[in-house]
Amino acid sequence: MTGTAPAGLGRATLRRLPRERRPLVDPADLRSRVVHLGLGAFHRAHQALYTELAAADTGEPWGIAAVAPRSRDTVRALRAQDHLYSLTELHPEGAGPRVVGALTEALAMRPDAARVDALLTDPEVTVVTVTVTEKGYHRATDPTRPPALDTTDPAVAADLAAPDTAQLTTVVGRLAAGLTARMRSGAAPITVVSCDNMADNGAVLAAVVRDFVAASRWPDRATVLDRLDEAVTFPATVVDRIVPAATAADRAAAAAALGVRDEAAVAGEPYLAWVLQDTFAAARPRWEAGGALLVPDPAPHQLTKLRLLNGSHSALAYLGLAAGHTT
Repeated sequence: MTGTAPAGLGRATLRRLPRERRPLVDPADLRSRVVHLGLGAFHRAHQALYTELAAADTGEPWGIAAVAPRSRDTVRALRAQDHLYSLTELHPEGAGPRVVGALTEALAMRPDAARVDALLTDPEVTVVTVTVTEKGYHRATDPTRPPALDTTDPAVAADLAAPDTAQLTTVVGRLAAGLTARMRSGAAPITVVSCDNMADNGAVLAAVVRDFVAASRWPDRATVLDRLDEAVTFPATVVDRIVPAATAADRAAAAAALGVRDEAAVAGEPYLAWVLQDTFAAARPRWEAGGALLVPDPAPHQLTKLRLLNGSHSALAYLGLAAGHTT
């Protein structure tokens, strides 16, 4: 005799959960005011959590339309669950999951290109956050030169040659096209926030986006570049939280604790940090409610992380190799 599989997580099953397991906000009250590019586990355990905390603190309807550049599996899982998922913070003494309700949409970048472009030109959307790993920036590798887009990269070259922006496959290309459409429409200023773990991430993202526009075939590219300087900012940030890829065991543990099935569950360490350069061009969530720091210059925080965290990670890796470990 087999047991009945638990129902799936969704708005209809939220009422079954203990109050401490439910979202801090009513998902129905939120609107898509932030676009996130890079719908992975880190975003759901970091920026999405901060945004939910901000919405709960202020009562403002800051919801996130999250875009997956490649894999559609997470998009399908989140859509089936009304964009809800659980986050488990892995304390040594153990802790149960809590459902996060910050996401309002889950989109696949290329199939949903029209919707992504519509969001990027929507005056209500005033923030774009990005987590695509350093590789996703397609940065030229010459360390002696300022950050620049590698226009010889096959994916970038294909995007630049594409006759239709609906065919763009790189995040840089999609973001450049969306911002260009926004500049043409005269929509409100917007802030693009790189949340990837690399030095001077804001300057790098600004450079590759500008380079894409400059290398494009768009006849008004010079005007667009001038408008980008006036209406778009790219603050530097420092992010921190270890979020391993979710496993079947993580999903099983979440289901056992919640009493409902969660195919988009994530788990991470209790510690998290976010330092942002305070150069926002327009309204933003009050991320300080979750402990984020808004500072004039995040460089000291970046240096601290590089020396203490990244340095210790490297040291452990080298010692492990010397001891004969391969992973």
